[in-house]
Amino acid sequence: ACAAHHDASASGEGPAAPTNLMAAKLAGGAHLTWADVADDEDHYMVMRKPVDGTYEDVAMLPFDAVQYHDASVTPGTTYVYQIIAMNAQGAGPSEELTFTP
Repeated sequence: ACAAHHDASASGEGPAAPTNLMAAKLAGGAHLTWADVADDEDHYMVMRKPVDGTYEDVAMLPFDAVQYHDASVTPGTTYVYQIIAMNAQGAGPSEELTFTP
């Protein structure tokens, strides 16, 4: 669904990217939070990859979402996360966050 997000056009037509992406260790997983600064997103994609790996879709969340708990991680493994605001016009990817749950 969101595999082409890194090819998002630079036209600025997509939703504003989430800001202030943070993660915390919680219940053996990674608890992600971010600031929803878009007012026109249809949904959010939670993307995760191993440090030297390829992004995969972890979850699709409704518009205005500001948190996600990723319980499908291996504690002690370092991952890179990115949250992407999506709508029909394009994508707004957050900065990447590296985190070790």
